[in-house]
Amino acid sequence: MRKFGLILILSLLVTACAGSSQTAKKENNENGKKSAAIKKEDQNGKQKYKLIVLDPSFETWYEMNWSPATEKNESYYHYWNERYVTAWNYKASHAEYSSFFDNTINYDFNTNYGIKVERKLYYYFRYVETQLHVPILDYQRLNTIN
Repeated sequence: MRKFGLILILSLLVTACAGSSQTAKKENNENGKKSAAIKKEDQNGKQKYKLIVLDPSFETWYEMNWSPATEKNESYYHYWNERYVTAWNYKASHAEYSSFFDNTINYDFNTNYGIKVERKLYYYFRYVETQLHVPILDYQRLNTIN
């Protein structure tokens, strides 16, 4: 009987801890802004970049929407990322857009991030526009320029 009581108390304690941890994560995701950041990592003297996306739903969406059959080249992604980052950072620096665009994305146009980071960043912008329904680019203006 003693063992049963101990097991019951331990399982309640584990459940309580797991529940509060999940609640904290959920509150951070609901109250926090969804954004992306590029992180520079040094591995054995080599620079490597990694895209960190704070929206947990993005990874699943990305895996379902990217396929090697639809792959573009790195310059295609870089071209569009320059436009998206410029528009995103503009909106992040203007108060009328601050409800969603609360921070800028640290993207250097002259840095070679590699195709994986370029592709994933491009897909993040597409995710924001198509799944979260937050417009980033003004497509009417882009159509008159191109």
